[in-house]
Amino acid sequence: MTRLFRLFAVLTLCACERPATPCDRCPSFSERLVCLRETKCLSDGGCSEVEVRCAERCQPAADGGLGCSEGHACITDDRDRTYCESACRNELCSAGKECGENSCVAVECGTTIRCPAATDFCDLPSHTCKALSGVCSSLEQCQSSTRDTVVTCSGSCRLTPAPFSSVGEVAPLDVAVVSPNSTSQFSNQGDVFFEWDGLEQPSVVLVLRGEVGARPLSSAIWGAVLPAGTTRVTLAEGSAIIDGGWEPASAPALPEGEQLAFFVQQVDRRTLVARSLAVPFIVADTWAQRGEPCVSECANPFVPLSCYQGTCLARCASHVDCFPAACIEQRVCN
Repeated sequence: MTRLFRLFAVLTLCACERPATPCDRCPSFSERLVCLRETKCLSDGGCSEVEVRCAERCQPAADGGLGCSEGHACITDDRDRTYCESACRNELCSAGKECGENSCVAVECGTTIRCPAATDFCDLPSHTCKALSGVCSSLEQCQSSTRDTVVTCSGSCRLTPAPFSSVGEVAPLDVAVVSPNSTSQFSNQGDVFFEWDGLEQPSVVLVLRGEVGARPLSSAIWGAVLPAGTTRVTLAEGSAIIDGGWEPASAPALPEGEQLAFFVQQVDRRTLVARSLAVPFIVADTWAQRGEPCVSECANPFVPLSCYQGTCLARCASHVDCFPAACIEQRVCN
C-alpha cells in the first residue's frame, strides 16, 4: 500500500511540474513568445503557482538549427522547455559589441574588448578608454565616480571617498560628529560611545542600520533624547528602537560585525534646526586596512579599497593618488 501511495505521489508531482492548464499571460498574437509557468508541489499533492513569465521563442536559424536575438542563447531547461535565455552574454555578441541593457551594443571597450593603446585602460561604466596616468584637463577624461567614491579633475584625476549620507528632513548640517570617526575601534558593546559638536540645543541621536532613507527613524535601532549642552552619550544611556518604537526597558545592544551609522538631529521647541551626516561605524570588528589579506572585498567607508590578488589595495584615479607608486589598469595603487 505504501509503495502504491509513493507511486501516486510521484505521478502527482510530475503533473504539478508540467501543468496542462493553458497559459494566457503572454500575448496570443505574438509568435516570438513562449510561456513559462513555474509551480511548486505542495505536501498534499496540490500545486501552487509561483511565477508565470514570457520568454522569447527560439527561431529557425540560417544553419538549420534554432537561434535567438544577438547575445542570447537558445536553451533547453530540465523540464525539456526550449526558449531564449533572458540574460545577454558577451561571448555571443559580434565583434566590437558587448552586452548593455540586456542587448548587444557597440562599445569602445569593455570586459572583453581591450583598449588599443597600452597606455589606456577601460572605464567600464562608460565603456570608454581613458589614460592610465589620470592626467586630465576636464572631468570627462577621468574614470566614472561610483556609489562610494567621487572623482574630480585638477590637472590629474583624484579619487576620494563619497560623502557620508545626508538623511532626514532638510536642515543645516551644523552638527559635526566627533565619535565615531575613521580611527574609532569599538571592540565590544561596552566600548561604544558617541560624541558630537553642534548647537546649544536638545539632541536626538540615533543609530541607523541598513539603507538610510529620508525618514531615519524607520531604520533606527537605538536612540537617545538629550538636553541642551549634552554632547556625549554611551550605549547604555540610550534605548533600543524596535520597528520605530522606543523600548526603554530593553537592554540596548547593537549588531556586531556589520556597518551601522550614527546620526544627530537638534531641535528647538519641536522644530528641527540642525543635523549631522550619518557617520558609519562597526562594533566588535575593524575596517579593512591597506595591505591586509582579503578574499573578495575590503570594507572601509573612510578609505576606498579594493581586493586585488588577495590583498587590500588603495583605489586610485591617477598616478598622483598613488605617488610614488603607480595607478594600474585595475585602478588600484600597485
